Amino acid sequence: MYQTETVVKKISVHQLFENYWKPDIWCEACKTCPYYGTLWSCPPGVPNAKEYLGEFSSVCLIGVKVIYDEETRKKSIGSEDRYRDLTYNKVRRTILETLLFMEEIEKNSLTVAAGRCEICKNCARKDGRPCIYPEKKRYSFSAFGFDITEIASKELKSPLLWSGNGLPEYDMAIAAYFVK
Repeated sequence: MYQTETVVKKISVHQLFENYWKPDIWCEACKTCPYYGTLWSCPPGVPNAKEYLGEFSSVCLIGVKVIYDEETRKKSIGSEDRYRDLTYNKVRRTILETLLFMEEIEKNSLTVAAGRCEICKNCARKDGRPCIYPEKKRYSFSAFGFDITEIASKELKSPLLWSGNGLPEYDMAIAAYFVK
């Protein structure tokens, strides 16, 4: 069905902001997302990236490619969301669980998730309630205004792929682990 490849690259937080922080473009793009305003990990209401992440000195960028075999790509046509739930989203959850565990070991660290928060099946924000697990909630690169397409191609050497029909050759989950 699929296999994974992981790429990790450590850069300075200064370099991350200098080269990839484009909030005018990416925060505006968030407004077209179906999760905008419906999840606590998504805008509006996301902290200012420089204030939230500025105290850290370095960041490990983590890219996990979810590479689909040809049979899966053919079968997925018209059912991409179902296949991504079984593959890509499973990998994203594993990355988050692993990085949250690392945060427990290294207290001066913080995770930026690969995509939206999925800790709860239904986010409390939809009902106008506060986050149920604020200690586990993590924001994504896009929510902060980082250009994940450039991070993927320039730092992780794996351009993001898109497919109009079925799954692409691979999907890539991009997370980050910030340390002081």
